[in-house]
Formats: sequence, structure tokens, C-alpha cells
Amino acid sequence: MPFAEGDDLIYPLLVKNLLATIASVSAVLLVFTDVATTACTAVCLVVIDVSILAFSSYLRCTLSVVYFTCLIMSVGLSVDYCLHIAHGFEEATGSSAARVRSALEGFGPSVLKGALTTFLGILLLRFTNSSAFRLFFTVLFLTVVFGLVTGLLLLPVLMSLVHDCQVKLGGREGKEG
Repeated sequence: MPFAEGDDLIYPLLVKNLLATIASVSAVLLVFTDVATTACTAVCLVVIDVSILAFSSYLRCTLSVVYFTCLIMSVGLSVDYCLHIAHGFEEATGSSAARVRSALEGFGPSVLKGALTTFLGILLLRFTNSSAFRLFFTVLFLTVVFGLVTGLLLLPVLMSLVHDCQVKLGGREGKEG
């Protein structure tokens, strides 16, 4: 396949594979969490990937096989930033505010430590001569940054809103503390 033809195919393939990856992750999450938690996590994964794509465009990163692979991998890494907080919220009792506080106090430090160790693990890639390694660093760095922001700020707000709606509709029994 000529390179130009591959370039024309990479955009639809990227969208298709990102959606398939997020759908697969969501299907697995449904086995372990409820529908609301899965939906909130899936929304956050989409937000993280769209943020990475947008910021990468701003940084003038070109879409290549390396970028494509890193972006698909970022979905798996992003699950880590979101799911710990979602699990903490899901397992907590009380009001939405109490659940958010419990989730962030219980799992926030672990998520931050995970982000720090990931960043330290990829930091040396930034200083290599290889453009592929620098691109790998860029995408993973953006994954860490947007994963943290989304997992620690957006996800708790989404989970709170969904929980409050479920309580008002009478769909959340037993865990109100």
C-alpha cells in the first residue's frame, strides 16, 4: 500500500479503533461496575482522548503509526486515572459530597503517585534524538495530564450529578448511609 493511501486511511481507522477500544473497555467495566459508573468513565475516556487529539494538533504532532498506537494505548492508561476514583465513589456511602470526599481522600493520593511514577518513567524519552520516542513521550505526557485533570476533577462531578439524579428518581437504594 502506498504511503499516501495509508495516510488517507489512518483518520477513519483512528476514529474506528478509538471507539472500539472505548466500547471494549466499557463492556469489561459493565462486568465489574454499574451502568452509571461505566457511562461516566466512558465519557471521561472520550474527553481525555479528544483533549489529547486537540492538544496534539496544537503542538503540530502529525498522525503517524506511532501516534496512532500511543493514542490507542492512552485509553488503557486513562482507565487507571478514572476507575480508581469511580470505584471509591461507588463504594462510599452518604451524600454525593461525602462520596466525592471519600473517593478523593482514599484514592486521590494513589492516582497522583501513579501519575508521578508514569511521568518519571517516560521523562528520559523527551531528551532522545528519536522523533518517535519524543512523540511517544508527548502523547503519554498528555495522557497523564488530561487523565489526572479528568479523573480528579470531571469524573467526581459527573458521578455526583448522576448519583443525585438517581437519588431523586429513587433508583439508588441502600447506600445512602
